[in-house]
Amino acid sequence: MATNEAESTGRATGTDPGPAHVAGLASVVARLSADPGREGANGVHWTLEDVADLNANLVHLGSGSTIASHRNDEVDVVALVLAGHGVVVVDGTAHPVGPLDLVTWRRGAERSIEASPEGLTYLTVHRRRAGLTVGRPRGSEPVDVGGDSACWAHLVDDETGGIEKGTR
Repeated sequence: MATNEAESTGRATGTDPGPAHVAGLASVVARLSADPGREGANGVHWTLEDVADLNANLVHLGSGSTIASHRNDEVDVVALVLAGHGVVVVDGTAHPVGPLDLVTWRRGAERSIEASPEGLTYLTVHRRRAGLTVGRPRGSEPVDVGGDSACWAHLVDDETGGIEKGTR
């Protein structure tokens, strides 16, 4: 879990987030921008907590750092660049970005991010992902995961997440 370095007001706890959440991110962004090559600065420096439907993260990549090409099949993402410059590559197309550029990418898009020598700080917002579950994604074919006879992964029912009937 990320450490929340920002000044926050209006944060509620429990399942009711209240009507508003205000996070003062300026001091965190300024500190990260002042030393873009600082050891250990890469990663999430603030995350929105206690809001059931949304997830937001303040991410910093130090001088020349990258997030390797990857794909997320679960959520659409909005990213707002707050400081620095870089290049976001989405499905093979490079997009140079800088302060106050807004980038969106749809679930399933292949993407990577590279910071310039001055680093890159951005805020991502997306629908909160579902928690991890046991089982295969709906509609997927069983996969031979190997293992011995005690491995029941191939017996998980797609609909219920339980062990398929008649296999015990």
